[in-house]
Amino acid sequence: MNIQKYIKNNSSKAFTMVELIVTITIIAILSTIWYNSYVWYLSEARDSERKANMWEIKTALKLYKQKRWAYPLPWDTFNITNSWTIVAIQWLLNDQVTLNTMDILPLDPYTNKNYFYSVTENKQEAEVALSLENWEFPIALLDWDYKTVSKSVLPGIILATWATSSVEIHTWVLDWSTNRNLFILNWWKNLPYSIIKPYDVYYAGENLDSVLSSWNITFWQNSDYRTCTELSDADKMIHETWNEQYQILDNSWYLTNTWCTLP
Repeated sequence: MNIQKYIKNNSSKAFTMVELIVTITIIAILSTIWYNSYVWYLSEARDSERKANMWEIKTALKLYKQKRWAYPLPWDTFNITNSWTIVAIQWLLNDQVTLNTMDILPLDPYTNKNYFYSVTENKQEAEVALSLENWEFPIALLDWDYKTVSKSVLPGIILATWATSSVEIHTWVLDWSTNRNLFILNWWKNLPYSIIKPYDVYYAGENLDSVLSSWNITFWQNSDYRTCTELSDADKMIHETWNEQYQILDNSWYLTNTWCTLP
């Protein structure tokens, strides 16, 4: 058989180099789109599971407090102090914390880490914190019933840090202090734990003042108190030895910054 004639007759049936490159490129693009969609789906599914976990934990904490008139302490705790007065007790919500309605406390579906948990010193208010993947833009999710009466001093009761005994969070303490830029705030990019290995405590380094001025940061404000005495009677005073600005209701029922200290 004439080889040249065979090639000529069958050239229309074979792929040219250009056609192969175009085909491979299209397959690569489609594979990338499929992979990104799959990764996004997994991330969204895990975030949905985290939100469901938060709802279950909140329900269990509510029932616990209804029966015992106080929240349980977290496990292996450290103290959050302001002017060296304990204002909150923090660390993990794990199986060492007994909640009657939950046999096993949930873990983060990706890191298998416990969620963060903190209670006020009198164990009457609590917060739970977790990290949302939020499709490559991780943010923190906080919930439960802590209400700040001084968002510039104590906007929350969970910090993105770990200590063996206590963390001082006042603004004017010495450089060795952790200070107040470690607060975990709801829907903000400072996280209770990293979702990138080694999944340790995560600190984004945000300055608290800049976070407080951000338009998309909201706080669950406590609007129940009209005097410093009412704050004190409700154990909402952060400490008893220094003047501090609290937000209380004025005569027009607006929250205003007021300097308070115990007489």
